Amino acid sequence: MSKHELEGKFNPKDFEDEIYENWEKKGYFKPSNDKSKKPYTIVIPPPNITGRLHMGHALDETLQDILIRYKRMAGFNALWVPGTDHASIATEAKIVAKLKEEGITKEDLGREEFLKRAWDWKKEYGGIITKQIRKLGSSCDWSRERFTLDEGLSNAVQTVFINLYNKGLIYRGERMINWCPNCKTSISDIVNEAGVAKGTFYLYFKDKYDLRDKLIAFKASQLFDDAHKALDAAVIPDFEEEILFVTDYIIERFQNQQGLMKFLSKKFYNHYLDSLQRYHVECSSPKLLLFTLIEFISSTSYNCILHNEPVSMEEYMPYMHAALRQICKVYITETPV
Repeated sequence: MSKHELEGKFNPKDFEDEIYENWEKKGYFKPSNDKSKKPYTIVIPPPNITGRLHMGHALDETLQDILIRYKRMAGFNALWVPGTDHASIATEAKIVAKLKEEGITKEDLGREEFLKRAWDWKKEYGGIITKQIRKLGSSCDWSRERFTLDEGLSNAVQTVFINLYNKGLIYRGERMINWCPNCKTSISDIVNEAGVAKGTFYLYFKDKYDLRDKLIAFKASQLFDDAHKALDAAVIPDFEEEILFVTDYIIERFQNQQGLMKFLSKKFYNHYLDSLQRYHVECSSPKLLLFTLIEFISSTSYNCILHNEPVSMEEYMPYMHAALRQICKVYITETPV
C-alpha cells in the first residue's frame, strides 16, 4: 500500500478555489424555498469598478459574511445579494487617464466608442472585484449578482426618483459644490482632492434673475438674524408670542415672497425647534406645526398683501395673528393630529 506524502507547508491556493467552486455549484448560498423560515437579507454595498478591492472592503465583506452565515445557521432564510457599482464620474476619470497614456482624448473617440471602452473597463475590473470577493470566501448568492447600470435597476432608480420629485420630496438645492473644470460636472467630496490655493474667488450666476434671487436670500437671512437680535432684547412670554414677534418684524421690514420662502424654510424651522424645547412646549407634531406656519405666512393671501393689494397691514395683521395662534393651538397638544 503506497503512502500519501503530505506537503511540508499547507498551501491554501491548492484547495480554496476548488472548495469555493463546489459551494457555488451546489447552490449552498442560495436561500431555500421554505416559506416558514424568517427571511434575512443583506444587499452588499456595491464596490466601485474603479479598480480593485482594498482592506476596507475586506473588512466590510468579512463582517457581512459573519452576519449572513450566523443567520443561516440560526435557521433564517438568509440571502446575501452581491453586485458592483458603476461610479460613473470616478470611472470616467480612470478611463480618461488611461486614454491620456495612449495619447488620445475621449473627444477623439466620440460618445459611442467611449461607452464601449467604459463597458470594457467594467468587464475587466468588475470581474476582478467579484473574483476577489470569492477569494474572501464570501457566501453570496451569485445567481443574483447585479450591476447598478443593469437595465432593470436603472429603470427602477428613474421611476423612484421621478416619483419622489413629482411629490416634492426631493428637490434641487442651492449649495456649494465641487466643480470639475475637466469633466464639466460636479464631483463628490470623496473624489475631490482637498487643498488650499491662492487666487481669485468667483461667484457664478446663471443670469440676472439668479443673481437677484441670491441677493434676496442673503438679505432675508440677514433680516432673520436682526429679528432674533431684537427678540433677545424683548420680553417674550411664550412660544406663540415669539412667532408673532418675528413674523411682524419680517413683514414690516421685508416684502418679498420668494425671499421669505428661502429663509423661512431654513432658519425659521431650526430656530423654532429650539424654541419648542426652550418653552417646554408639548407638540404632537413639531415638524408639521412649523411647516404649516411657514406655508401660512407664505400663502397666496399673504402674497397679495406683499404685492400692495388694496388691504392695509393694520387691517390684515389681527386676522393673521388669530390664524397663527389657531395653528399653534391645533398642534400644541398631547393629542396626536
